[in-house]
Amino acid sequence: MSILYLKKNLSILYNKQPSESFLLSLGILLGGTSITILSNLFFGNLEQIYFLYALFTWLWLRLIELSFNFLIKKNNKLLAFSLSWLFPILLICLLGLFHIDLPIYFLALIAAIDFSFFFFN
Repeated sequence: MSILYLKKNLSILYNKQPSESFLLSLGILLGGTSITILSNLFFGNLEQIYFLYALFTWLWLRLIELSFNFLIKKNNKLLAFSLSWLFPILLICLLGLFHIDLPIYFLALIAAIDFSFFFFN
């Protein structure tokens, strides 16, 4: 029952075909993360922070992609692109204005859940 509910309500976020620029950004993200992890393994230490920042970058890219897809229906592409970049930046500024601290672990958890829904849906 809950899986059907999630599929129905989250279909807006996950049924749309990702844009070409998002796929290119995803390739760069995966390439950079894999090079960082391989170089750390070569030098003998693997730090968790690289996974967390990769997931945070995934979350940033998804916010931009989702807001762009939402805004493109109402505006032209140039305005939608500008506003889609403005949304996450304003969100970070407002969190700082109100002194709200979100730990990187919390953001990485949200990104990991979104990542799993994105690839397994």
